[in-house]
This record gives sequence, structure tokens and C-alpha cells, in this order.
Amino acid sequence: MRSIKDLKAELKPIGKINLMNFGKEVIESLSNILFDDEIIQECAVANDKMTNSLVIITNSRLIIIKKPFKGITQEIYEKGEIKSVKVNEKPTTATMILDFILINGEKRVKLNLNKQSRKFTEYITSQFHLDVTQEINRQSKIKIEILNGQKDLGFYGSKYEIAQEKPGEISFIVDNQKRDNVFQFIKYEKTENIKKSALDVAGWTFAGNMLWGKTGALAGGLSAQAGKDNSTAALFLVDKKTNKNIMLIIKCDSKILGKLSLIIPAQEDFQEVENQPTSDKYEQLTQIADLKEQGILTEEEFQQEKTKILNQ
Repeated sequence: MRSIKDLKAELKPIGKINLMNFGKEVIESLSNILFDDEIIQECAVANDKMTNSLVIITNSRLIIIKKPFKGITQEIYEKGEIKSVKVNEKPTTATMILDFILINGEKRVKLNLNKQSRKFTEYITSQFHLDVTQEINRQSKIKIEILNGQKDLGFYGSKYEIAQEKPGEISFIVDNQKRDNVFQFIKYEKTENIKKSALDVAGWTFAGNMLWGKTGALAGGLSAQAGKDNSTAALFLVDKKTNKNIMLIIKCDSKILGKLSLIIPAQEDFQEVENQPTSDKYEQLTQIADLKEQGILTEEEFQQEKTKILNQ
């Protein structure tokens, strides 16, 4: 029997508020269900017909614990019973529907669309045969204020919007005119400790591409000019026509973050181009030297990036 304290630690990814909503009875119920050697792999919260459910995938079973108005119900499925999983992501209703195809029947789980449900789904789909259906809200546009990166986009304007028409791809509407350029949407990251004044520093975009996917390191590299502004986000894109990596810095509040979470990212992992031409290396060395002179990169960071470039 697992202790309540240990279980709460294992269920921490779903959030403190969700655990409080379930109450002690649900945690105790799960404690009684789990085997001593059973390991919780992922967890999520499902919501169907005003009833919350705690959904657990362990190394051997799928466990669903519901807490209706009265009492607690449990559903348990051995992993061997699950033949495949159908995933239907619906940004228009902010839901993620998982249909577990069982040897004898089918079980539907409806998750709220958020980072934890995506993480849960990613694990599920790595374990079982997958059938994906993704719904795109073609009418939905996200208004954004770009602080840095317009030059890399190749077009300027006073009003920017992004829209998704295919999974993993976005396009831009600039001053109410749709651009033909199509961009692969890799991901977005919330940036912290970055001042707006630092966004005009020469080489910012270069540094962003160099540290692709490591926003924390990027922010650390700008510590000399950092503030406490946490209302920005970085969009990581690839121009499908030129294959150019682009990082946009945009103004970002909770509403924008919520809308960004509904964009379906590209499925394939991004890999930076290796064996770049020597002329590109010289250009990169010049850029990091400028960053060092401006105090953006420390001597240690400069030497690290220099070694990376020369070893490409």
C-alpha cells in the first residue's frame, strides 16, 4: 500500500488545485489499488458530464478513478487489454479525446487541452498503436505583438496575426493581408528575465537559434541586460520555403499563452543543420565576438560557443 504522501508527490504534475478538488478519498482509493511494485508513469485529469476523473497510466495498467456527487468509482484495464489508442485533438473546444480500443470494447477519456494532457498523451502514444485525428480551427486567429524577429520573417507591418490551417504549420496575416509564406511551428516557450530593451541587441536572433530549445540558457546569456519582465514568449519557426530557423519574441499574457497552447506543433523533431559552410562559421564567430563585446556573453560562454562553431 502506497503512502498518501508518496502518492501526492507522484501525482504532482497534475497540479495542487486538481489534487485538492479530488479530495482525500480519491487518493486513498488509488493507494489501495496500486501494487507495491507498481510505478505511476503519467497522470492527467479528465472531465465528462461535470464529473472529474483521475486518469493514471502505470507500468502495467490504466486506472481511472471517478468522483461523482456521491461515492467513488474505479475502472482498471491491464495494458495487455489495450490494442490501440485514437487521439482526437480539438482546439475549438480545448479538449483532447482519447479512445482506448480494448480487446472487448472501447473506453473514451476526455481531457482538458493543456500541457499536462499533451504530456500524458505523448506517453500514451509511445506505448500503444496510434491513430491520430486533429481538428484545426481555421477561423481562429491569434493577434500578436512582435518585439523582435520581423527582419527574419521578411515582412513588416503594424498589425500581426497568426493562423493555423494544417497541423504543424502556421501563416501570418499582416495588416489584414494574408502572406503566402508558410512556417513550420516547432514550439513556443515562455521567456523570463528579459527586458524589452534587450531585444534590439545585435545578434539576438542568432543567439536564439544557436541555443535552440534552451530558453533558460538564452535568458542567462542576456543577464547583463536582463530585467524582471516575464510577459514575453519565444516562437520557434522554420520557413518552409527557405528552411531558415526563426525565433520570434512576442508580447505574451495568459490569454495569448492559452491560445498558443491550442496550436498543433510539428510532429517531427527539429534538428539543426550540420556541416555548415566555412563562410557561415566566420560569420557566426564575428557575431558571438560582438555579443561578448556588448557584455551579453561572458568570456566562458564565448569560448563555449566558439568551440561549438569550430567543431561543426
